[in-house]
Amino acid sequence: MRKTLDELDTKARDRESWLSRTTLGAPRRGAFGKLRMGKPQQDPHHFAVKLREVLFTIVGLAASWVVQPQASQSSFHSVAGPDAEIRAALQAPPAGGLQAGLAWRNLLLRVYEARSFTPLWLTAGRLTPQAIALLSELRGAEQRGLRASDYAGDFVPPPNATAADIARSDVRLSLAAARFISDLHNGRVAPSDVGYHLDISRPAFDVAGALSALAGAPSIPATLDELEPQFVHYGLLKKALGRYRLLASHPELSSLPDPGKRALRLGASYDGAPALRKLLEALGDMPATDETQGTLIDGPTTRALKAFQARHGLAQDGALGRDTYRALTTPFSQRVRQIELSLERWRWLPPRLDAPAIIVNIPEFRLF
Repeated sequence: MRKTLDELDTKARDRESWLSRTTLGAPRRGAFGKLRMGKPQQDPHHFAVKLREVLFTIVGLAASWVVQPQASQSSFHSVAGPDAEIRAALQAPPAGGLQAGLAWRNLLLRVYEARSFTPLWLTAGRLTPQAIALLSELRGAEQRGLRASDYAGDFVPPPNATAADIARSDVRLSLAAARFISDLHNGRVAPSDVGYHLDISRPAFDVAGALSALAGAPSIPATLDELEPQFVHYGLLKKALGRYRLLASHPELSSLPDPGKRALRLGASYDGAPALRKLLEALGDMPATDETQGTLIDGPTTRALKAFQARHGLAQDGALGRDTYRALTTPFSQRVRQIELSLERWRWLPPRLDAPAIIVNIPEFRLF
């Protein structure tokens, strides 16, 4: 049984808790051998041998500190230097609800290591232009079919921020950006997790390289556009998503009086005719007009209903029947969710197909 993407959203995020990154190795054997329960065995010779080994070890360490004081001092400074704050931030649990698993931590470690652990998004404690543009994109993630709450966090360092504050803000923003571009390119969940076993291969996506490039990109929106699927229908869905999000802010548009059991055809009287025409205009199936057309189902309304029916795979009779009424009054928020799920499925495909795509319009039983 296939699970919906909504059911997988929480599970997909909960699987990657920050604590799951921490693993404890097996206990190391002590200098005196294994610990045993009960009364210890008395072996003076064995004890003396082990004690002598420990003393030799202590003397050797002390000698190394005396002979190589500069090396010890240098090592101390490498740990306490500016890059130490970034290293510490990579170890600390991120705030703002973001979680990171071992894979994400290792990815960020590679990115920062390649740039000597200097910040990606802050310069002199201030957000770079790229960081400001990125924050705008994260807050508007819904426009790309994603959820802004998945990438929320405290990314702006406080006034008079310390080096540790700057490091934490930078790492948090890098984690959010890495997840954002990964979700844009590969999808939020794996197809197999929701019951889609796709027998296709896709090239590995270098998230670390994309993150580094994004931090220095002249245009954050354009760079993110390039990371999304480049299929024509994906772009059309994105445009439709923006339009239906706007419509969803006016839910009253899809509220129409019930036409009754019999379909209303050309010339029929319908109290909801003005509201019907307003809805068809908002959907783009009917040209806007300032003329008052009364409560009759007239010619322009009939033609607009046919256009709406054609787009939804319904019988194109121009009548307001049960199926057409049900489609017209479907909440816009539900349409938004349908488009979001379609965008997610497009992300599961390889960036390029070996052959022309075959598009199946299930409601209309048509192939493209």
